[in-house]
Amino acid sequence: MARPQPLDPDPEPTARTVRVMLVDDSLVVRSILERIVDQQPGLQVCASVASAHDALAFLAREPVDVVVLDIEMPGMNGIDALPHILERAARARVLILSSNCVEGGPAAIEALALGASDTLAKPGRGSFSGRFAEVLTERILSLGQQQDYPAPVPVAERRAAPPVALAVEGDQPLECIAVAASTGGIPAFANFLAHLDPRITAPILLTQHLPDAFMEFYAKQIATMTDRRALVAADGMVIEPGHIYLAPGDAHIVVVAHGRRKTIAPSTMAAAPRPTRCSVRWRRFMAKAGSASC
Repeated sequence: MARPQPLDPDPEPTARTVRVMLVDDSLVVRSILERIVDQQPGLQVCASVASAHDALAFLAREPVDVVVLDIEMPGMNGIDALPHILERAARARVLILSSNCVEGGPAAIEALALGASDTLAKPGRGSFSGRFAEVLTERILSLGQQQDYPAPVPVAERRAAPPVALAVEGDQPLECIAVAASTGGIPAFANFLAHLDPRITAPILLTQHLPDAFMEFYAKQIATMTDRRALVAADGMVIEPGHIYLAPGDAHIVVVAHGRRKTIAPSTMAAAPRPTRCSVRWRRFMAKAGSASC
């Protein structure tokens, strides 16, 4: 009589497969991306479409975890399509993959401010293998495994928040809010502004890791998210309520008090560490209230 065999223990749960949609008008590029993504364990191409309209039609029928979206497409381009994609697929992350998306450049900043989770520059023909393939799949996997977070809300679409008690400790008035963020912190800062109590008028000092040449553009982007005035900090600039001051890309912000008057110190123009790219899952997002030396 055959002896009964012991039952196999329950297998360990495996990571969920990340469903990826590719949106690019080039058939050649889509074919290359399909091979790269499908060869990576844990990733699956669930759709490969040539236009934003086709992408929106698919999202109306099927769930997607990560959308890899080109910018330069006929008809509706990627930037115009981005808000519609985020609305149609609320749980999907969007990775902008475009030759115009140099990290820290205007297109990348605009995409991140509109709610994209990450950006990556598309390489030239013949350069899709090797390091690029590794970076692409790493970022898609990272995005597909992230937890949900609220998407940035355009200032024109915000609803007034009901009054709540201000959570400020101590007897001292709130003099400033200091925020430091990596490149991937752009959507986090947009979300911060969207939910900031309008009764708080303290100036906001922002150190955002971006190349210096693009800080003026980023200040203009911030101006579309809030009623506050956004400026790139300069030596001797007076700190005023209701304003946002951005550190230059190659410097930090230091505030000096002259009695009740506070200004950007000349030492702010001292060289700061060169910004390095962090994961889109921002690693530092710090806001703190304190004295004039914040």
